[in-house]
Amino acid sequence: MGSEHLALEFCVVSEYVFGGNFTRFYHEGRLEESSGRWPCDWPIFKILDDTIGLRVRLCSSNDFRASRVVHIGWATIKFPARGGEQYSAHKLGSNVYVCIWYVFILCVNWCCQHPLLTASSTIRSTAMGNYWQFILQQDPNNYLKFVSLLISSPILLPFDANGKAGNTPISSLLTNSTSAPFPPPLSCYPSLATSQLAVITSLETSVFGLSPPTVQTSFDNSCFADRPVYGVLDTLHLRLPFRDSQTGTAKQAAILSRDATPRVVIYNGEALSSSPNSNVSSIPTTDPRRFGTLNHINHVLLDFFQAIPDLNIAVQFVNYVLSSAVIPPPSDTLLGQSLDAIPTLEVAIFGSVTPPDVKGIVSSFATPSGGLFFGSDDSLAVRDWAMVGVRTSVTWTEFANSPEIVNDNSFTDNAFNSVWNPAFLYFHSSTNATVNVGNVTTAFTAIDKFTST
Repeated sequence: MGSEHLALEFCVVSEYVFGGNFTRFYHEGRLEESSGRWPCDWPIFKILDDTIGLRVRLCSSNDFRASRVVHIGWATIKFPARGGEQYSAHKLGSNVYVCIWYVFILCVNWCCQHPLLTASSTIRSTAMGNYWQFILQQDPNNYLKFVSLLISSPILLPFDANGKAGNTPISSLLTNSTSAPFPPPLSCYPSLATSQLAVITSLETSVFGLSPPTVQTSFDNSCFADRPVYGVLDTLHLRLPFRDSQTGTAKQAAILSRDATPRVVIYNGEALSSSPNSNVSSIPTTDPRRFGTLNHINHVLLDFFQAIPDLNIAVQFVNYVLSSAVIPPPSDTLLGQSLDAIPTLEVAIFGSVTPPDVKGIVSSFATPSGGLFFGSDDSLAVRDWAMVGVRTSVTWTEFANSPEIVNDNSFTDNAFNSVWNPAFLYFHSSTNATVNVGNVTTAFTAIDKFTST
């Protein structure tokens, strides 16, 4: 699928005539009466670019009540460029018309509007509202505020600057270019294990409708535009993409800019964001109706809350979000002591991630194995990429839930360099001195470099 296309996956229901009298429409497991109108109330999309291509999934069924939907092929519809104009359903063939059963969106390389991609979110909005009011015991008037604050949480795209993919150091992809894509999509990594490739294939073909990824022998930029980059919505404002209890996971991440978030798909549960460092053997779901966008998230939040094992923790999480917190929950609170109980809200962003899509970098002082990362050549590559390529800063931390961090936004900061230079020298000299993360944090504390934001 070309990067110039907006791709939508949805069902095409046969034997219904656009513009005629509709008597039945299958909608999420039930028949709804609809007389004299098109049963889909939303336009397909709003044109924002030149010629748009829709890759649609054709399906039919003789028994909508049983939800026995049969896949009968794929089609691509193209529309001429008419900026801002809305389009309704378009005929694909004899007695086959576009109608929404469930919808999934892939926004490739540019922002898109998707007023109809709300099916699952709309259907489960009442259930989420009831859960919010009667289970969580929250004021219904606060729900929209909660959602607004939650979806404003940082989106972190992890990468392991200390690692390798095959024989290629990840840090070698961190260049000073202001246009080179990074981080790379997971399915474009070379030397993936067979089991990892199988899980990636399961998600990307079953849910996203992509072709199976091919085995890569090296990083190839031509692979990047059509495959998703995985990350996490950092709802707890942790300093790193993963909790410290998730050993071996990446200790660096790019913070996605808000302008790039319309390209994001979100779902409950960790699937591929921690790969390739972790060898995930299965994914939470391949049901596209469990996936949403940041603006259509009710069904995802219902899954999220129902996965929290302790209602008290869930309530504390709600209160934490409603407090407009921007730092991790204190470690002396129930929520701060229960980070592992909060499910991961994973994201997939479609289209290459380039420096304009990144607004910041986070990094640990340590490697995934606990050794010193700060001062190494790989850490210098992170700093160079951040400040020269992306033109942003690096936020350094000791732990994922550290209350304070060190901001690094200049190569000429004398105070910062008073700690950086000895650490860099440690990696580039034959000294017998021992330098570890503790030395680094002690030094930054002594010069009052730690700050909460």
